[in-house]
Amino acid sequence: MSANVAFLTKLSQIADRACSDVAQTAARALVDAYKNCLYERLGIVATRRPTMRAKQEAMDEIDALRVMVFRAELGAEADAARIFAVAKQRIEMARRALELRFVDDEAGEPAGLAESPSSRDARRDDRRFIGSFSPAA
Repeated sequence: MSANVAFLTKLSQIADRACSDVAQTAARALVDAYKNCLYERLGIVATRRPTMRAKQEAMDEIDALRVMVFRAELGAEADAARIFAVAKQRIEMARRALELRFVDDEAGEPAGLAESPSSRDARRDDRRFIGSFSPAA
């Protein structure tokens, strides 16, 4: 959940610069980076099918993020709302793509999913992830 809050904070910073030509591109890149980090954390890679547990956890995270971005879009001014809408559409595309992926029922859980990281480690990872993005100038 803290990754979602950090994502929304960074997206809000991008939306504040909605007049910039690169704001929409930055919003798309932020969604893609979030999705890639989420998939990496859950052991979902392009070359194999995810486990049912990993797919469900990813769907839950993406759905929660989608709701947060939608609420931010509703409360934003017109220019900023456009940036939130771009991010929301990209999140919806990621959700649909994940929904279409087949599940590997026969595979055991990856080692990384057996134990979830402590909340302190997760917060530190979120800060590093979000800090890697510089706001559009």
